[in-house]
Amino acid sequence: MGKIISVTENKTNTNETNLIPKRDNQGIEGVNPEIDELNLKYEELIKINNIYFHPIDNIPVTAEFKSGSYIGKITNGYINSYPDTWTKIDKSGNIEYIGYFKNNNRDGDWIFYQNNSIYEQGSYSDGLKTDFWIKYYPNGNVLSRGAYNNDNQDGPWVYFNEDGSVLETGAYNKGIKAGPWVNLVTGTTTNY
Repeated sequence: MGKIISVTENKTNTNETNLIPKRDNQGIEGVNPEIDELNLKYEELIKINNIYFHPIDNIPVTAEFKSGSYIGKITNGYINSYPDTWTKIDKSGNIEYIGYFKNNNRDGDWIFYQNNSIYEQGSYSDGLKTDFWIKYYPNGNVLSRGAYNNDNQDGPWVYFNEDGSVLETGAYNKGIKAGPWVNLVTGTTTNY
């Protein structure tokens, strides 16, 4: 089981937020856990076999934090205690994605953003795209929709023009176009 640490925010002169774990009574010899704090950045954690360890104590970390462009939680060395969300923010303060992790793999529903608009959304299972996914144009209209199975497009897919009209329809089999694909703009059908 990981060491439980409390975390506060500490802005540095580079405007990056640090993890500030306050040591419990299991701290390092010679360190007074009541008064000593260790400034620790997310990037300084040691990752071994997808488990995050404290760089000095060598035990799994538990912390809620904001560090640079990440807002999240690590529990007993694993990113997020499902179903807590993980959010990544770009340098301008805009959200890049919101999602869940389970055993350090993307899991459950994810939403990806570009320029403050939803760009893509769907589900992961054990780090692989699965189930229904939708991609959007910058104007908010749907670009494509269909299903994934084990990170491969699988089954019927529909592609749209930016104005929302259907461009092309067809099916995938394990990521490869299969059967007839109809392009509604040109009126042609291509068999795969």
